[in-house]
Amino acid sequence: MILVDVRIPAVDATYDFMLDENTPVEQIKMEIIEMVAKQTQSGKPENTEEFMLFSTKEKRQLQGNRTLYEAGIKDGHSLMLV
Repeated sequence: MILVDVRIPAVDATYDFMLDENTPVEQIKMEIIEMVAKQTQSGKPENTEEFMLFSTKEKRQLQGNRTLYEAGIKDGHSLMLV
């Protein structure tokens, strides 16, 4: 498990998440969307496949079929969901 910050400009907030680095990015992305929807009580967006997860350190999009480990994401890194 790793601790990362996830910035979400759409809700103007940053959240701390404990994530399993062996989970595919696509699954992580969906879990983050669901958690934020519950937190903000806004409901889950319909077009979740259009969201993208970025590494702010490396300034690149994370590929959905790779794990966080394979993408080089480590404890303390920052991500952005757009």
